[in-house]
Amino acid sequence: MRVTGIMILTAIVLLTSCSKNGSLTFCEGKKPDGTGVNCGTLFSTGDVMVLVKSDEPFETDTLKVKVFEKSGGKKMLRETVSTQIKPDDTAASILVSLYSEGTFIINAVAGDRKIGNSTITMRHQ
Repeated sequence: MRVTGIMILTAIVLLTSCSKNGSLTFCEGKKPDGTGVNCGTLFSTGDVMVLVKSDEPFETDTLKVKVFEKSGGKKMLRETVSTQIKPDDTAASILVSLYSEGTFIINAVAGDRKIGNSTITMRHQ
């Protein structure tokens, strides 16, 4: 009986620690209604619009997007871009300039809460 309780508690902890707070979508731009234009994960080098959606309000007035470059199994911070948001919003967008070829991991953070992350690949046209 004790082992079952420990297993259930472990499962609950694992499920809540792996829960997703939101999502990131990469697009060439966005429409006035906030939806993305030409979205994907493979782009020509240049500016990319990052659409950030949270499952709950951001609860802060600043959204940060951290850009990490993946190279040789390592992850190096290249840039941090910030934008002002409303604390009760659940969606925002931010423009990121990626003029180098490569694979990048993008993390979105609102305050001390990680909203989401995703990978994008940039190629010269």
